[in-house]
Amino acid sequence: MVVDSGIGGISTLVEIRRRFEHADILYFADDVFMPYGSKSKIELIDHLANVLERFENDICGVVFACNAATGVAAELLRKVFCFDIVGTEPAVVPACADKERTLVLVTPLESRQIKFERLIVGKNVLVSPRPNLAAKIEKCLGKYGSVLALEKSKGVLSEVEEIRDILAENNIKKIVLGCTHYVFLKYTKLLNDFTLFDGNVGVAAQARRVFADVGGGETGFVFASGNKKKSQLALRLFEELSNFGL
Repeated sequence: MVVDSGIGGISTLVEIRRRFEHADILYFADDVFMPYGSKSKIELIDHLANVLERFENDICGVVFACNAATGVAAELLRKVFCFDIVGTEPAVVPACADKERTLVLVTPLESRQIKFERLIVGKNVLVSPRPNLAAKIEKCLGKYGSVLALEKSKGVLSEVEEIRDILAENNIKKIVLGCTHYVFLKYTKLLNDFTLFDGNVGVAAQARRVFADVGGGETGFVFASGNKKKSQLALRLFEELSNFGL
């Protein structure tokens, strides 16, 4: 099961599905509690424990397609549940391999985690917490079900303008998309003149090492709100990203 607070983790799901031909994969969009990155640590741990308890008899493992959920809760919940939990983290290490300064976009909650602070120690990075970007991307994609809509969203465009100002002021050419919602930007033209990094390929590779590729190859979508229209939009978005560049 792949878990995120909304549809952001679909970008992770796409990479995972490319490595699993047979496994049945359930995507759980926790839209009622969205966004994870704005919640307190205690709130998020307690909530995620309840989510996993709800599904524990029906799954063989979990991928947290969310940096905040991973940083806050993954280590603790691995001690509570008997199945494997794979997490994600911002792709800071590969982005900083050449020592050039990198802009790291993260949620406010992720930016405050000890794990993240350790990740950026000694790295030439500028961290920019974005309290509203994930919600704006979620709102746009949830309404239109296509990444192309992001290029016309006033809310998203205002965020991108702020990001571009930061990049120009600091002469930065590389960006770490440190939230799975942010990864949708790489499928647009909004930041395609910069080098973009995300952790989805690494997460998918780790999932393949941990989980067996067995089952009927089904991909299902469940929203915490029970909204069937959102499930249909999520499937359309999943198919769009799966076929991107083909």
